[in-house]
Parts: sequence; structure tokens; C-alpha cells
Amino acid sequence: MAKKMPDDDRDGPTADDFLKHYNKIRRKLFEKDQAVSSVRIALKAAKSDGVNLKSLKLMMEIAKLDTDEAAAMLKQFGFYSRVSEQDFANAVQGDLFELAEVDAPKAKTVAEFRRANEEAAGRHVGAHGGNKADNPNQPGTEAHQAWDVGFNAGWEFWVASGGKAKAERAVAANGRGGLPGPDAMAPVDTGAAAAPKRRGRPPAAAVLQ
Repeated sequence: MAKKMPDDDRDGPTADDFLKHYNKIRRKLFEKDQAVSSVRIALKAAKSDGVNLKSLKLMMEIAKLDTDEAAAMLKQFGFYSRVSEQDFANAVQGDLFELAEVDAPKAKTVAEFRRANEEAAGRHVGAHGGNKADNPNQPGTEAHQAWDVGFNAGWEFWVASGGKAKAERAVAANGRGGLPGPDAMAPVDTGAAAAPKRRGRPPAAAVLQ
């Protein structure tokens, strides 16, 4: 039996287990640092192109909401601003979402944006242990393919983060059917939470129409 390393007054992990966990943690921390650095670079580039990062952050937070919830929130924001007599309320009233003197994006840019939207939607479902059969797009379309790509990436994250193992334990405890794999063609009752609703506004809403 492998000797364990001391851990206070308890038996610690074996040397092999320790090195395995150490290497994994070190690798994940490096990946995290890379991701943080990449985000900073992307934000810096956006700022250099004139993007207001505060407005961008606010928009991205609102985009996480369901469409009806986002619309209600924006109406409430306008109401609260006028009632509390905020100076900016009259300045933006009536033209908050107008695109005056702004060139429409190119068709290629719109297509790339919509594809990214579909990938993000699929990734969200996959990262929450959803089902690939929930792809809302017409099979054979570019949107369908993009959603699948995102789903696969999200599913891999879900598995790596332990979500699949937890769901499998729930399935075993509840005596229900098996888990749907990333290539599942029909919903399977896992006893886990249902896949989250598609979040945010439809692709390219407002700005791109």
C-alpha cells in the first residue's frame, strides 16, 4: 500500500495523488491567467476603437435576461429615472435605442455576429447539462451547426466541472433513465434540472435589423 503524506494529524494523500492534483491545479491556474489576460487585451482593443466599456458591460448584463424581463427592466429604468428627476432622463428620452448617424454593419459582420449568438446559446445549454436535441434551429443550416458547436464546448465544460458525475448520481438515486450524451437525438429524463430557457434577445435584435 502506498505511503501517504502527512497532513496535520490526519493521513494525507499519497505522493502520486498529490502530484496529480498539483499538476492539474497548476495547469488550470495557468489557463485562468491566460483567459484573464485575453479578456484584458480584448477590452483594451474595444476601448481603443471607441467602445464605451461601461455601456458594453451594462448591455451584456441586460442581455442575460429573458426578452420580456429585459424589456420590463428597461421600462422601469426609464420610469424611475423620470420620477426621481435624474438629469440624464430628459436628455435620452425618446431616442434611447435610435441609431442616428451610425452606419449599418456589413452583411459579413452580421453573419459572424449571429453565428456567435448561436454558439453562445448552445454553449449555455451544454454547460448546464442540457440536451443537444434542444437545438431550436433548422437542421442543415449554419445556425444549427453553430449551436451544436457551442453545445459541444459547453458539454465538455459541464463534464470537466463535475456536472455529469453529479447528474449520474442523481439518476442512480432516482432510478431513472440514463443521461443524454452530447449527440443525443431525443430528450432523456435525468431527474436533473431542465435545460435553461434561451436567454437574451433574439440574434441581432435592434442593432442589426
